[in-house]
Amino acid sequence: MFVVASADGSVGQSYEMMVNAQNPAGDIRKIEYLGPTLENAMIVYTDGNLYANGKYAFNYDNPDVSSLGWSRVFQLNYPEGGYHARTHEISDVKIKEIKLEPISYDSNYAQ
Repeated sequence: MFVVASADGSVGQSYEMMVNAQNPAGDIRKIEYLGPTLENAMIVYTDGNLYANGKYAFNYDNPDVSSLGWSRVFQLNYPEGGYHARTHEISDVKIKEIKLEPISYDSNYAQ
């Protein structure tokens, strides 16, 4: 959602506005979070669907968390041949609370 206006109603100089809009179009119930640089947005639509940066997260009205999960697979290939792999997975998710800000994940291997 964008509004372009001037305080005195004048048009002024021409300009170009470029937008990268990832969340789908639709009727918005509320904006849960909008980052200070407008790069991150969490929007709830009238059907209850929550989208975060263009990705469906869940539905507020009918929360089915069975699709929520997280995994990371790390594979270390040795120069002499062979490999070692690790898989971290979270399943059977239970929601304790919902944070309205994006989070980050850091490790030596991935972010």
